[in-house]
Amino acid sequence: MGAPNKIKKFKQMKRNLVVLAVLAPLLMFAILIVVVLVQIERSGPPPSPALALGSRTPRTPSRVDVVYTWVDSGDAAWRSQRDSLTRRRIRAQLKTDAARWPTLTKELSELAISVKTVRAFMPWVHTIWVVTQRPHRINDPGLFFVHHDELLDPAHLPTFNSQAIETGIHKIGGLSEHFIYMNDDFFVGKPIAKQDLFAGGKPIMRQDKKLHNWVKNHPLYHMFSKNSVGHGPAVIQMRKHMGRKVFGTDHQIVPLTRTLMRETEQKYQSEWDRTQGTAFRDTSNIAPVTMACNHGLHTGAVHVLRKDTLSSKAVKMRDFGRVVRSNPALFCVHDITTPSQLKSLNEYVDGLIG
Repeated sequence: MGAPNKIKKFKQMKRNLVVLAVLAPLLMFAILIVVVLVQIERSGPPPSPALALGSRTPRTPSRVDVVYTWVDSGDAAWRSQRDSLTRRRIRAQLKTDAARWPTLTKELSELAISVKTVRAFMPWVHTIWVVTQRPHRINDPGLFFVHHDELLDPAHLPTFNSQAIETGIHKIGGLSEHFIYMNDDFFVGKPIAKQDLFAGGKPIMRQDKKLHNWVKNHPLYHMFSKNSVGHGPAVIQMRKHMGRKVFGTDHQIVPLTRTLMRETEQKYQSEWDRTQGTAFRDTSNIAPVTMACNHGLHTGAVHVLRKDTLSSKAVKMRDFGRVVRSNPALFCVHDITTPSQLKSLNEYVDGLIG
């Protein structure tokens, strides 16, 4: 009886070894695939040589301007036009409010507070341009308002689409070659040098970690974003038309050049025109500023910063305490709707400036 049992055990062991011999390579291959995918997800394009070595080239732009896009929803004519054209689906996404968008001459406005932080912490900025839907005048020699019809095709006006407005920001007459694009709810919390935004004369691109290669690794995002008109669908459209990996950009100030914006527009003219001709955001839109950054990424016109030296936060007003606790160099505050919230923001900024 002993011999048959030994034979049986031997055969069983042999079968186990065969199974292990088959499964082990498959398991190792699966682990390798997972490791590679994780590395792809975490990594972006290779850093520029100068930045990889932790050095800065001495050449910096002599003049840098700032361009804001801003909506004055206190404009009764603008509100009437918007309401007559707005569809129900989009109305819920346009939470503009007169308290949020007062004119710059009033002390409490996001735009005025943002401008104050730029002047305090980036004193090297030459001129500030504010792109808006109607002309304004203010006694400020370093700040100019630019009307939409100076930059966009009049046939596409009025527009209520921030992505459409972005298609024309590089056409501001008198704008410097190097400039910084900002929204009115972006703020600067610490001193920032030109070299933090431009390296060797090129804009520094900061990739958005959340959207990093999102479209490639999460194909179901098409399904989930079909009713959205945010940044995600625009990234999907850009990947479709650019035919390559597309990276989102941090929701923060973006250094650019007029040349980069112009070259991107010329290369993707039909997508540029389609977006400019859309009165409200649509899933067919591209995001011009992000598209320009990606175009520069693949032509070598931008530097990629893999390890950001500038701390940043983007929060809703209810989470503003996170900004106060971390004291970032850059911060964005969404959903400010009341004068008391603006006052709290203004007091925080005044405390930073001192």
